[in-house]
Amino acid sequence: MLKFSQISFFEDPLQKCLELAAKDPHRPYLFVGASDDEVEAFIAAAAELQFTQPAKGEVCNGITCSSKRAHMAHLLPDGRNVAITGGVFNFIDDAMLKAIWYNGYTLLSHADSIYWSDPIRKYNPANIDEAIRRKQLIPVAQDTFLLSSAHRASYVLGMAGIDEITYNDRLLTKLTAGNRSAMCWTLQPQIMNAFQSAHIFHCMPIASPLAAYLSVFGVQSSVEECGGERNKNLASLLNIVQDEKYNEKGADPSAYSTRWYEQKKTVDEVFKDMRNVLIHTQSGGERSSLLAYSMPKEVLSAIHSEKLRSVFRDRGFPAIPGSSCNVYSTASVLCYCTNTYFPSSCISYFRSNKVAFDQDAYALHHMLRWISRSAVCNGEPVTVYVPSKRMRGLLENWMEEQGV
Repeated sequence: MLKFSQISFFEDPLQKCLELAAKDPHRPYLFVGASDDEVEAFIAAAAELQFTQPAKGEVCNGITCSSKRAHMAHLLPDGRNVAITGGVFNFIDDAMLKAIWYNGYTLLSHADSIYWSDPIRKYNPANIDEAIRRKQLIPVAQDTFLLSSAHRASYVLGMAGIDEITYNDRLLTKLTAGNRSAMCWTLQPQIMNAFQSAHIFHCMPIASPLAAYLSVFGVQSSVEECGGERNKNLASLLNIVQDEKYNEKGADPSAYSTRWYEQKKTVDEVFKDMRNVLIHTQSGGERSSLLAYSMPKEVLSAIHSEKLRSVFRDRGFPAIPGSSCNVYSTASVLCYCTNTYFPSSCISYFRSNKVAFDQDAYALHHMLRWISRSAVCNGEPVTVYVPSKRMRGLLENWMEEQGV
């Protein structure tokens, strides 16, 4: 049974995974982390449980493993505790699934570690009609398609099966327009059913695309509360900048989105607004060491002015939930100049399969995860500048729900 365990934005999902494994150390576990660094940190913290990270070149039964996947194929049948990244998780094959099922493995992870999709970017063109007929391409909107497979739902560049689909130049243009017009499913949904139990920690399960994706393919899941009550403490530490002169650019629903930035010739005016907020909140000072800002990662370093660059250098962090926690835990002035939207093609696909997905909850989750890595993790109040009217409204509504 797949279980999404809701934790507070203050809590470390790795620690939750460790606590769960320590309760029953005699069963085998498969931990999935967001990166090699995260996997190594988990293995070090769980030293008593003796987790192994698959590695190329390891010798098993006299055979040198040619890849991480080959090494994992030797570890799972022995019922060893294994720790891998989401990328390796997607390459589990049928033989490994049988070993997982036979040994009664428990899955431990957080939703930001398991990669379920990727934008389509590089393909050789050929025949669209055949791909649609075989339900490998699913039209979901005008000039928008989803690449899928009914029997495996798993297409990754370089994996067996990807060469079965080729395209013509006209289709390739449609599929890759803006790098956002199609998604590639990279996770086999049935993999979840091989585990005796699966625990995925998430701060806001309703905002998890992974949960929606698995629902499309009939994977049943439940949600349990295990720490979310601490979110009220987070809400009480936030002071939102309400000055209209700093917020006037964000009235449009698309303001500060990735596409909005793409249409601007320079982002210096956005940085000037952030600098003015910093000066205003510091009573005329400019202590950039207290600042952290977020933008779409494509424009984080797109500052033309050398003077502005000196203020904002190394203070920008994209709002990626899987990023390391507390990397700027001294920041008390937060500028969240991002307006997050989930790809419309995926939402259309979910809806066509009668699966609801909360676009606003997805955006709010990204923002709160980013905010929680600042000085609030030390119990200190912070000033939050959110120029997007949409994002600011989501944050204000969430704070009101927390009773603040």
